Order: sequence, then structure tokens, then C-alpha cells
Amino acid sequence: MLMTYLKITLRTLYREKLYALINIFGLTLGLSCCLVLGLYVSGELSYDRHWSNHDKIYRVVNDYTFGGNATSLAWSSQSVGPLLLKDYPDQVESYTRLRPPNGDRATVFRKDGTSYYWDKVYLADLNIFDVFDHQIIYGNSEGALDDGFSVAVSASFAQTYFGEANPVGEMISTDTADYRISLVFADLPEHTHLKYDVLISMNRMGAITDNEAQLLQMLGNISDYTYLQMKDGFDPQEFTGMFSRFRSTRVEQLARQFGMQDSLDIRLMAQPIAETHLRGGYDYDQPTGNRFYVMSFIVVATFILIIACINYVNLATARSMKRSREVGMRKVLGAERGQLIVQFLGESLFYVLVSTALTLGFVQLLLNFNLLDNLLGASFFTGSIFEPKLFATIMGSSIVIAIVSGLYPAFYLSSVPPIVALSSESQTSRGTSGRLRQALVFVQFTISICIIASTLLMAKQMRYVSEMSLGFDKEDKLLVPLRGADVIESFRALRNELLMNPNIVDVAMTGNVPGGIMGLSATDMEMESGAMEMQSVALMNVGDNFLSTMGIEVINGRDFSQRLLTDTGNSFVVNRTMVEQMGWSQPIGKQIGGAGNGMNGRVIGVVDDFHFASAHQAVTPLMMISTRPNFANANAQGRALATQTMVVSVAGGSVSEVLTQVRETMLNFDGSHPFEYEFLDDKLAQLYRSEQSVMTLTSLFSGVCIFISCLGLFGLASFTTERRTKEIGIRKVLGASSAQIIALLARGILVLIGVGAVVGAVISYIIINQWLSGFAYRAGIDPFIFVISAAAALAVAFITVALQSYRTVQANPIEALRYQ
Repeated sequence: MLMTYLKITLRTLYREKLYALINIFGLTLGLSCCLVLGLYVSGELSYDRHWSNHDKIYRVVNDYTFGGNATSLAWSSQSVGPLLLKDYPDQVESYTRLRPPNGDRATVFRKDGTSYYWDKVYLADLNIFDVFDHQIIYGNSEGALDDGFSVAVSASFAQTYFGEANPVGEMISTDTADYRISLVFADLPEHTHLKYDVLISMNRMGAITDNEAQLLQMLGNISDYTYLQMKDGFDPQEFTGMFSRFRSTRVEQLARQFGMQDSLDIRLMAQPIAETHLRGGYDYDQPTGNRFYVMSFIVVATFILIIACINYVNLATARSMKRSREVGMRKVLGAERGQLIVQFLGESLFYVLVSTALTLGFVQLLLNFNLLDNLLGASFFTGSIFEPKLFATIMGSSIVIAIVSGLYPAFYLSSVPPIVALSSESQTSRGTSGRLRQALVFVQFTISICIIASTLLMAKQMRYVSEMSLGFDKEDKLLVPLRGADVIESFRALRNELLMNPNIVDVAMTGNVPGGIMGLSATDMEMESGAMEMQSVALMNVGDNFLSTMGIEVINGRDFSQRLLTDTGNSFVVNRTMVEQMGWSQPIGKQIGGAGNGMNGRVIGVVDDFHFASAHQAVTPLMMISTRPNFANANAQGRALATQTMVVSVAGGSVSEVLTQVRETMLNFDGSHPFEYEFLDDKLAQLYRSEQSVMTLTSLFSGVCIFISCLGLFGLASFTTERRTKEIGIRKVLGASSAQIIALLARGILVLIGVGAVVGAVISYIIINQWLSGFAYRAGIDPFIFVISAAAALAVAFITVALQSYRTVQANPIEALRYQ
């Protein structure tokens, strides 16, 4: 029996090649897109689930408020972990912390004259390998970091310097110390929110204190990623009470001790480590995913699959006039309805399985050549889609899709009475079937128009972000790190040498660069009333010429001056937002800081607001202080760790030759560090990398949606035109033009698409309005984009129908009247 069904299916496929091609190609394209999006979403949802005890590990984040300014931080206090363990030993099993030693700057490691920079370096607590279970390649994780000068390194790090040899016991050097490698662990998987290649013992900073008074004093030192391992049976709901009591005791105790009851507040929150990747929005966080994007991709994948399945249903029911006589004859010869249902479901399964086989080969080919990695900007899937568990899931899903898409055609075709089937073909394609096809076409194009409109609106927002005035000139700005006190002290000579090149407009030095990590300063400030109150604002340490080099406009007062030594550390330039927040009617001369506060000076200038963070965040109060680093009292370690950034403003069109000179000059001034650089516009573009990837994917899949919809429309128009061949001939004989007949054939489809455009526009508006809420600066939603989306869909649909109908419309009407 099964062989009979297979033979019938193959004969039908051979007889109706166009139908088979449209179905298989449409299903393959839909399944491929669905599989790619499924792999991406699966990867996003699998972050940090490789840790065996991930269900017990939580990351501590906090809302830090000081002086009325609130900041959400992924970093937490150095003492939060120890204090929570002391206060709640029945719930907290242990804690571990990771601290970036150089902020967002890379660390150089040297071995026998070989030097490389490594970004993923952290100071770690001694129990890091107890909380997080790593695959150990060499060494013993027990006590691996007890020694303050021991380091654990990844397999990639070890291979870079030592090849395939066991490096345990070998020495590796940085600018500040020589370290002994005590452990080599396997490279962390791609899907973990916090990656590292080197772990340095936290004891490197001195013995880790257990003194409660000292821990309380350290509560304001926010610099660590803190992870809590909770005991078995812990209910996450208990965190609310734990953190509330911690705030009312520990935080308020610290605030009272320093007289900051009204200005300091720290509210802790716990993130399950498996959810950390998708819970972004925190300063100093690692690159994160976006729950909204994940849900959007799930919806898009579902939509694409629905569109592909709709094609099958539409074409199968449209073919009913051709299959009706077959059904009638088989029923007359004794076939039961159940047998016919099985046959038609078998045909659906055949098409889906062929499409699945093509999909698996196509997607694996994309993975083998890293084409998807290049598209998404990340390695989102490193395995094989032929792994047993994944392959079984794909095949199981294919069977479900085959049943769902083939169910209605199977029941519909098998329900045709033999007398009707043998006496009148046309009746089998009217009524409920016709209305269903109209509804499905409506759904297809509603989805397609929704995705097209969303893509255009996303593109408009991202273009707005890329073209919006940032308050400074980001183009042709070369950023070169200056490492060590020696090269920083030589900056003036370095600058003068570079300025000899006529293609270099200006050179400045700064401790902070827009798009990077900003400092946060809490200090006394003079209010409009004259009283001094403590405030917390963003702080930039900048050098001479920074404002002019960056093209930042001074709107009141003056810039820092090289000629005035009193500007160094004693003068401040603030932004417009800070003036407005402080309520200063005359900001020039306002005092900032005071005796014993570490900073003491007055405001000398006001700059227009510029975006030192991304457009996701509104501009916040900012003050800049002039830094001319003085290392007279610095020890050897302090001199070695000193870092600044040199900003080179380059004349347009001469970047390559300037880069060559900067490289040669830097090697003359600093031969101990490999030359590194980046462009400011590239650095800023990284702030929107996830949005750009999403927009690229959405653009691609919106095109796929329209293409699959039109593919089905092309097949549907083919059968519709064939069914109305005699009508077309009669209309031509009566004088109708080809254009009139094509318009008649397309009219019903265009009306459906027009109505779908309205529904799609409403859905798109809701989706994009939600997406735009993540931006502090928005381009807005332009209604004209919905008109463009609808017009594009209508035009494509009309062209599709016209191309398919044209040959029949142009044929001799005599041939049409003789049809069948």
C-alpha cells in the first residue's frame, strides 16, 4: 500500500513539475530561514547553561544612587559577596568575584620576546573553580590561585605562547609582574556571558580581608562582577527579603557613618546566571543579547513557516479541480476516505521531507563556510545540525509541519462526492476552498507587509542614530593607547613629531573616550543658593586640546589652557545638562569639591551636550577635568599601569599614510608594547552592533517573506488563469484588452493585499513603538513608510500575477474557447 501511495505521489510530481517546484522551493526556503533563526534563538537561550550548577548561581547587580543620580550597574561592591555570606549563611553557600584589572583596556603578556594583548583578563577569587566547573587540561584546580603571583590561562592562551607543550610552572610577564602558570583550562564555550583567557589571583592585590568593619568600609567600592552560589532548595523569591534587609542594615549603616543618609542608596538584585545574557541595560556589563530581539526572531521564524505552509495549502486546494476526477474514480473503484486522506497526507510528508533534506544540506553549507557568522557578527552555532538530538528535533518538527499543512487539503480533497467530482470540476474549487485561499493570501501579505514596514522603520531609526549630531566630530579620529608613564610623560614631544605631518590636523591626550567607560564622581558642588551638596556625575579626564581636537563646542566660558598651570586638576568644564540639573543661572565660577575631597576647583567653561554614551541613553550630567599626569610620587607598578589614549585627528582621505607614520613614531617612543589602534567611528558603531545585526537579518527575512508569498501567488495565479481560460477567451472576443483582463485577474488579490496592508501597518506600529522605547533619541514613526510598504507589496503582487497571466491573455482566443 505504501509503495502504491509513493508511486502515485511521484507520478503526480512528474506530471505537475511547476507545482512541485514551487512547493519544494518555497518549503525549502521557509524551512531554511526557520532553522537558521531557530539555531540563533537556541544559542541565545543556551547562555551559561553549560555550568553544571547554573540553576544555583546568581549574579548580583545593583541600582546605585548617589546625590540624586541613579545608575544601573552590572558591577557590584567588592564586599557584597562576603557580607551576604556572613549575614545569610543558611542561604548563601559561597560567592566568587571577577574584577577587570585595567577597566576596558587590554593587558599585554610577554614570553621570550613575544608580546600579545589580551582583552579577557580578570582578577578572580581563589574559589572560582569551585563555583564554576571548568574542563581542566593541565594542572590542578584545587588551590590553583592561592599564590598571588599565579595565573590560570585558557588553552588558546597557552597555545599562543607554548604551542602544544604543558605550560604549568612556566613564567609569563606583564608590565607589572611575572606570573607562574598554575592551570590551563579549556576555552570557554561561545555561549557564556563572561569570557576570559587569563585569571589572576585576587591575592595579587593583597590578602583578601575577612574583617567585617573593613568590608563595610569597602561597600562603596563598586568594581566587581559578583556571583552567589545558593544552597540546595533555595527559593529565588527569598532574594527580595534578603536584599531589603541588607539595604536597611548594611547600606544605611554605611550611609549614616559618612553622613550620606539622603544621598546614598544601593539596591541589590539577583540575576539567574542562565538569564544574565538577555537581561541587559546595565553599565559596565558584558555584551548582552536582547530578549525583545529573541522573541521577535521567534515570531519572524513562525511567520515565515506559516507563509510557506500557506503556499502548500493554497496550491493544493487550487489544484482540486485537477485532482477531483482522480478522487472520484478512486472512490468509484472502492477507495475509502481514510485511504485518500493517508495518500494526500503522504504527499504532504513527501514534499516536506524533500524540502527538509535540501534545507539541512543548505544550512550546513552556510555553517561550514561561516556565512552566517559573518551575517550575525558572532559564532552563534559551532556544532553540526546532524547531531542526533538536534537532527531528531528537526525531523520531528518536519513531520508535524507536514501534517499541519497537509491536513486541510487531505480532508478537503477526500470529501468530494464521486458524482460531483466526475460531473463538474469547477464546483470543487469554489465555495469554502476559495474563501480559504483568499484568507490565506490575506494572512501571507499581512505578515509580509508587517515585516517590510518594521524593517524600513528600523533602518530609519538606525540611520537617524548614525547621522544624528553627536556634539563632536567622530570621523577620521584615530585612537592610540599610550601605556606606561614613560610614554605618557613624552606626550608633548610625541605630539610635536606627529604634527609635522601636514595630514594630521591635531593631537590630544585623554583618559576617557566617547563610547568607552566613563568615571563616576561623587563630590560636593555649589548649588544656586551657595550651599555645598554632594552630587554624583559622570567624569572625564581630558588633556589639553581635547575639546578642539574632537570639535566639541564651548558655549560659555573657555576651554582648558596649556598656559594656565592652575587649570590642571583645579578647573572644570561641564556640559549643558549639568548646568540645567544644578539650576545654575551663572555656572562660571561655581565651586566643585573642597578640602579633603580629592578635587577642588571651579567651573571655567560649559560645552554643548555631546553623546559620550550611546543613543540608547539620554545625555547625563558630565564634568571634565584637565589631566596632565604627574608620576613624581608613583611607584614602579603605578608607572607601569598608567594608561591614556591619544586622539589623532586626520585630514580626510589620508588615513593610510598617517597610520603608517603614527605606527613608526609610536614604536620609536614605545618599543616595549605592540602597536594597537582603532577608529572612533568604529568604536561607536560597536554600541549598535546588535541592532545592526537584527536589522540585517530582518531585512533579509522580509525579502524572503515577500518572495515566498509571491512564489505561492505565482502558482495560484497559474491555476486561476488556467481555470478561467474560456472566460478570458470570451472576454477577448467581446473586445476586452489584455490590460483589462490582467487587471480583472489581479483585482481580487490586490484588494486582499490592500486590506492586509492596513492590518500589517497596525501590527508593525505596535512592534516598532516597543523597540523604539529602548532609545533615548528616536527618529519617530513615519506613516509614509506604511504607504511605501503597501505600495511595494501591491506592485510585486501585481507584477507576479501579470507575468503569469500574460501568456494566456495574449494567446489566440480561438485556442482559449477550444480549451478542454
